[in-house]
Amino acid sequence: MVIVRDKNMKYTTPIKSKNNDTLKGLRHPLEYDQFVLWVATPEPLREPHTQSKLAEKFGVGDDTLSEWKQREGFWDDVRREIHSWGKNRTPNVVHALYKKAISGKAAEVKLWLQYIDGFSEKSVTQFEPPRLRKDIDEIISLVYGRAAKKKNNTDSNIQKANENTT
Repeated sequence: MVIVRDKNMKYTTPIKSKNNDTLKGLRHPLEYDQFVLWVATPEPLREPHTQSKLAEKFGVGDDTLSEWKQREGFWDDVRREIHSWGKNRTPNVVHALYKKAISGKAAEVKLWLQYIDGFSEKSVTQFEPPRLRKDIDEIISLVYGRAAKKKNNTDSNIQKANENTT
């Protein structure tokens, strides 16, 4: 959102404000909006270059701007402006990425494929405990082995009992 001055050097109120709740209770709501835009602007492109000089331009103390950064919703407003700023420049970034990708650099080619073609790396991890099958076989043989020994012992005891009765 760009805030401009009319011919009487007063700030004009934007027709559609993005978040009126953020501006409640502020003595300088228009300066606050401009400060949000300033913070959302990449540092090399900011004018003025320092927060102190911006405070001076607004006619407020530097501490006022610092306090605004602590307000609820401030960083949400900044992120919204950054997203808007970046979205308008995406075609240029895609073009620069394309120029890098055609030179064959792996990272740029991968990024291009991710952005343009929706490519995503997929990896499937299968976990099988190394000795699970062997352990199961051992358990089965132990169980059946004991059962077989028990049966043999029982058969042997019956046979002995039969021999003793005859």
